[in-house]
Amino acid sequence: MVLRSARGDPQRFTQGMARRLPEADRLSTQRMLARPGAQSAAIADLRESYRQGTTVMAADLLRYSRPWGFRLEEVTTAVHLWQGEQDPKVPITVARQVAASLPRCQAHFGDGGHLMACDHAGEILTAVTRAFEQEGKEA
Repeated sequence: MVLRSARGDPQRFTQGMARRLPEADRLSTQRMLARPGAQSAAIADLRESYRQGTTVMAADLLRYSRPWGFRLEEVTTAVHLWQGEQDPKVPITVARQVAASLPRCQAHFGDGGHLMACDHAGEILTAVTRAFEQEGKEA
């Protein structure tokens, strides 16, 4: 049903999708969809996410909620954690606990919801690039 709706009128679909989001995510979505080519990319991403059906997404959620086979305190690599303070899906308290458990975590908490990364993509890519460069120097 979601995909049929996206195929019929992509602009109407993305506008309707944005209206159902919490305020912080709605604003991020509006800014993201205003970029050239973003609407078609978002719909292609949505189609791909539903391509194998919803059972695959449900299986992913189960994997996230089960033990991972290691403790966060054992992670030795540097980690950058980006978290929107208004995220309704991952409470900020959970993100702060995760950050405190990771020995080399640089936490970036700020305005935004679950889609905070859309507004901070440049900063995130810069942090990832610097982390790879730093690891290359240490190797």
